[in-house]
Amino acid sequence: MDEFSIKGSDGLVESEKAILTLIKNNSGGKIGELFRRYIDNGGDLTYKTFYRKINKLEAGKFIALERIANILETKNSTD
Repeated sequence: MDEFSIKGSDGLVESEKAILTLIKNNSGGKIGELFRRYIDNGGDLTYKTFYRKINKLEAGKFIALERIANILETKNSTD
């Protein structure tokens, strides 16, 4: 992942911006791994809320999720 753009991120709350930055730095990771990194970096959302934010970012076309054998992986929207 060489390029990543956050389109219109001004309308996002801080936790969503933090998740986008995390995905930018760890594209292709599994959501559980991303969640652990989010918590390690001081994030305070529960896993369920984190998962909802990931789905919201996908719906807004900020990221793309890829289901591989029932495991969701994240990719930036420019892949």
